[in-house]
Amino acid sequence: MIDDRIPRRRIGASDLEVGAVGVGTWQWGDQRYWDDHDGQEPTDIDATYHATLDRGANFLDTAELYGFGESERVIGKLRTDDSRPAVVATKYMPSPTRWRVRSVDAAIDGSLKRLGVDRIDHYQVHWPYSFIPHRRLLDRLARAVHDGRIAYVGVSNFTEPQMRRAHAVLADAGVPLVSNQVSYSLLRRAPEVNGVLDACHELDVTLIAYSPLAQGLLSGKYGPGGRKPRSRPMRRVLRAKTPETVMPLLDTLRRVADSVGATAGQVAVAWTLRDSAVLPIVGARTAGQAESNADAAMIEMDEEALRELDAASRAYRTASPLARRLRG
Repeated sequence: MIDDRIPRRRIGASDLEVGAVGVGTWQWGDQRYWDDHDGQEPTDIDATYHATLDRGANFLDTAELYGFGESERVIGKLRTDDSRPAVVATKYMPSPTRWRVRSVDAAIDGSLKRLGVDRIDHYQVHWPYSFIPHRRLLDRLARAVHDGRIAYVGVSNFTEPQMRRAHAVLADAGVPLVSNQVSYSLLRRAPEVNGVLDACHELDVTLIAYSPLAQGLLSGKYGPGGRKPRSRPMRRVLRAKTPETVMPLLDTLRRVADSVGATAGQVAVAWTLRDSAVLPIVGARTAGQAESNADAAMIEMDEEALRELDAASRAYRTASPLARRLRG
C-alpha cells in the first residue's frame, strides 16, 4: 500500500505527478564515488526501494553514468520484483566519444534495456557540455519523444540562457522542456540569483534540486565529533564547506528542527519545498533513510522559522561571476 500522506508535485508541463521528495539513486550502483560509508552505514537497496514506494516517494532519479549503468540495472530489477508504479528519470551523458547524433539513439536504447522498459518516463541531458550541438541533440531527443521511446525531456546543470535555448528548441519540435536539475540547498542558493529559478517559474519548468543535504553536511553526518569522509571525491566536495565554517547554519537548523519535531536533515529538505517549482531528490541506502527523507515533505515551518534559515544561509545566496555576466 502506498502512503498518500506525501504531498504530490507535477513535473513542469507534464502529466507526471510524483511524491514531493524524490530519491537520488547514484548510491545504488556506484561504489567508486560512494565508497564513503566504510561499513558504518548498512546498505539494503531492496528495503530502501520498498520503503520509498510505501511512503509515496515514487520519483527515482538515476543516470547511465552511475556505476556505468549499474544503477539503471538495479532499478530495472527492483521494478520487475515490485510492480507498483514509479516514475524513473535517467540521464544522457555528453562525452568526447559522442560526437555523432546516432550516439544519442544508442544511449537511449541502452537505458531502455537496462531499465527493462519500452519508454523512459523522463530523459535528461546530464551536462550542457556536448560535442553534438545542442539543437541537433535536442531535436534527436524530441524525435525520441515522438517515436515513443521517451515521455518527457529535461536538462541538468544548465544555466539560465542554456535552459531558455533548450526550451525554445524543444518547443519548435512540439515538445516541452519539463525540468532543469541543478544543485540547490541551504549551502548553495545560486539558483535564486543566477536566473535559473526565475526562469523555471516563467517557463513552467521544475527545478529538480540535487544535493539538498550538501552531500550529508546539512544532516550533521560530518559534524564535530563525527566521522571524516574517506573517498577522495567526497573530501574534495566538502573541502570548501567544512562543519566548522557552516556551524552557525547547522546550529540554526538544529534549533528549527527541535521546534518542529524533526531532524536537521529533514528541515534542510523541507526548506527547498517552500518554493512550488522545486522538487528535491535525496539519496538513501536504508529503509530508515528513505522514510525519513520522504517524511520531510510533511514538515510545516512557520514564517519565523523560514526567516531564521534564510538569515543563517544568506551568505550562500550568491552566483558565480560568469553566471552574473551571462544574465546581464
